Amino acid sequence: MFAKAEVFQLFPTCVWMHDVADPGSLNHQLTAEIAKLEQETPVTFGGLNAWQSTDDLHFKPPFQDFCKLALAAAKGALGFLKCRYDEAYITSCWANVNRQGYSHRDHVHPNNLLSGVYYVKIPARSGSIVFSDPRPQAHVLAPSVKEYTNINSNEYRIEAQAGRLVLFPSWLQHMVETNQSNEERISIAFNVMLKGPVGVEMARAVL
Repeated sequence: MFAKAEVFQLFPTCVWMHDVADPGSLNHQLTAEIAKLEQETPVTFGGLNAWQSTDDLHFKPPFQDFCKLALAAAKGALGFLKCRYDEAYITSCWANVNRQGYSHRDHVHPNNLLSGVYYVKIPARSGSIVFSDPRPQAHVLAPSVKEYTNINSNEYRIEAQAGRLVLFPSWLQHMVETNQSNEERISIAFNVMLKGPVGVEMARAVL
């Protein structure tokens, strides 16, 4: 019937997942440092169910090993995308401690190119990250499907687990599910930006 048939996946949105080898020592160190920061700055975020640090952890010595991992992941993604740039750097980095009943609504990370989250402590039923389809027109008519995949879904969930780093475009809307465990869920979020020329030839800027 057909001489040739092809499928083109146009304008894909990439999300990268990295599972760190033997993360136990790193996570133990990060857990201790984050607990220390929370004691020093007991400011709640989202009521009494959550705490968030300041966003300057990338300048603090105890978090340098983690920042090397975050930048390595970002540079890998930039290489995959064939990006040309002078330097990639972390613009902000902060810790999140979510307790029972807390979730984080849909949001994006403005003024950055890539964003990521690293999971330090993830009890069972403490919630994962969920990405939303950025194309509002794509589901005006949504037929029933036999099986949901990343091609036919309007949401995509990546399971959170200790030692996992998830990297994504900063404009991609995402949320965090409710922590249903009675233990705290600890993660570190970060943003990455580039230095160098950006844009097309006739509308170029240098950052």
